[in-house]
Amino acid sequence: MSAKNQAAPEAKPEQTVDVVLDADHEHQGVPHKKGETLTVPKRVADWLRANGVVGQAPATEKA
Repeated sequence: MSAKNQAAPEAKPEQTVDVVLDADHEHQGVPHKKGETLTVPKRVADWLRANGVVGQAPATEKA
């Protein structure tokens, strides 16, 4: 069987977390205000935390 005929492996849904913004932030032209709660993938929450957009407190994980 060729690789073209094989079914692609199912992607696992990415884990999401709730984060509260500590600073105003704009993403793809959409402004988000300080204090706003966003549900984002864990990797995005890590980036926001590393760049000072959200605090260092652990985010609330969602299934």
